Amino acid sequence: MGSDGFARISYYDDGNNDLKFVRCTNADCATKNITTLDSSGDVGRYSSLKLLSDLARVVYHDGSNGDLKYIQCANADCSTKNVSVPDPDNVGQYTSLAFGSDNFGRISYYDVGNADLKFLRCAQDPCSPSAPQVDVAQSFQPAATNRAVKADLYLKKVGSPANATLRLISDSGGSPGTSVLATGLLNASSVGSSYGWLTVNFSTTPTLNANTTYWLVIDAAPDNSNYLVWGGDSANGYTRGTGKKSNDWSIGNWSNLNADLNFRVYMGGIDNQISTVSVDGSAYAHFMDIVTVGGNAGAFTLNSGTIGGSVSADTISNCTIGGNASYNVKTSCTIGGTQTTPTTPPSDPAVQAMPITQEMIDAWKAQAEAGGTINGDCGDGGVAGCDIPTNGTLTLGPKKINGNLILANNQTLVVSGTIYITGYIDIDNGSAIQLDPSYGTKSGLVFSDGTIHLANNGNFSGSGQVGSYLMLMSLASGGGHHGGAIDLHNNASGVIFYAANGLVYLHNNVNATQLTAKAITLDNNATISYDPGLANALFSGGGSSGSFKVKSWKEIE
Repeated sequence: MGSDGFARISYYDDGNNDLKFVRCTNADCATKNITTLDSSGDVGRYSSLKLLSDLARVVYHDGSNGDLKYIQCANADCSTKNVSVPDPDNVGQYTSLAFGSDNFGRISYYDVGNADLKFLRCAQDPCSPSAPQVDVAQSFQPAATNRAVKADLYLKKVGSPANATLRLISDSGGSPGTSVLATGLLNASSVGSSYGWLTVNFSTTPTLNANTTYWLVIDAAPDNSNYLVWGGDSANGYTRGTGKKSNDWSIGNWSNLNADLNFRVYMGGIDNQISTVSVDGSAYAHFMDIVTVGGNAGAFTLNSGTIGGSVSADTISNCTIGGNASYNVKTSCTIGGTQTTPTTPPSDPAVQAMPITQEMIDAWKAQAEAGGTINGDCGDGGVAGCDIPTNGTLTLGPKKINGNLILANNQTLVVSGTIYITGYIDIDNGSAIQLDPSYGTKSGLVFSDGTIHLANNGNFSGSGQVGSYLMLMSLASGGGHHGGAIDLHNNASGVIFYAANGLVYLHNNVNATQLTAKAITLDNNATISYDPGLANALFSGGGSSGSFKVKSWKEIE
């Protein structure tokens, strides 16, 4: 009904295949004005009409082109109008139109091609498709002065977009400027088709000032079929920043998104350090203390070290340097090469992205669960179907275990598929975990939500073929022996240890061929000797399941 109390009607003219509109001029619509809104082919089925400021808005199906169409009437009879196509490609049946508090359309409709119900929120009136937003930005103000380490972004992807760059940029007049403080790689392969958080580590760790505006900018390549979507809040709930868009961040021309984009910026943290260890190659950290380094070294502070190569640092003390040295402060150091002072100390090493993404972990969990679930402990004293007697062997996988894995009396677990344990893993007294020979040259894994403890000659191996490795992964942040996520008391070759959220602790004289962790502690004479074959490890769920290749797995000092 219009403000005059008379009806407004949209309908399909079956004889002419047109969309028509009626404005009744009396109560029973005996007198009326009829306007043909669209006659371009077979159009007008499944129409829905609503009034906004007494002017009609109509959504309907274009049968000739398979489009959802939207009409914004500019006068009472809709003889002048704007027509847009909010969604093409075999959609637009069974439409329903409503308006939000922003006076923009909300449309539900049927997607014929995918047999889906869809919902569309118009961002403007008329409901035209958005112009390409190649680069998108969100501003923020830190509450305290500290260095920025990384950012989380709430993203999804459409198609297979290329990798993008996240830039941390200073403000210039209320928009991103051109002064880039740090960058980070946005790995599109780690983004799913549904919204989720992605962590992007900054290449440097710049200090940001409290209550000062900075911008997170995604710099992406234009591709209408393959792109990233940054989730946001149309209610503008974040009061210390806002979202903007531009076709090219380096040129500017920013316009408002009228929304906040979901993000988290991590600031502060502990200084990375290398202490009381020997490194055969080169080493870089904020703080280095009591170290022997065969190659070059870079640090803000170097104390009590023997360096075979050259050094760049702010402060060096109690050291012997075989090569050149650049520094600002020196105390009791012997330098074999040239000396340069003053100097600009090196930036802290960038936080390295972990090689295993949450998307991969979720896929491995799904692989394990697909093989069924065991409720209870497995191994020594395990529940029925998962009990391994002393000196016994059990072949298992893929499987999810709602319990713990305990091998304490010379027991052997043969892994035939991915095993996911919700509790902890404890391997002791000559017990072993090995991959089934069916893995061939591929690698497999056993992982837990809890901690991993290995002692007294525990044994681990791949399938027996070159290039096959077993991975033991803990998702815990700590809580085990010495506060670690993984605690190693004996040598371990042919196995990958992974603890992205916690500490790995190596006891006296332990040698491991691969460790990846948030932090690593080595007792006296403990060593890590990386196996170069790990760079090409291909992980399988076992059997005929798909494979995962962990890229750029390497030693980083």
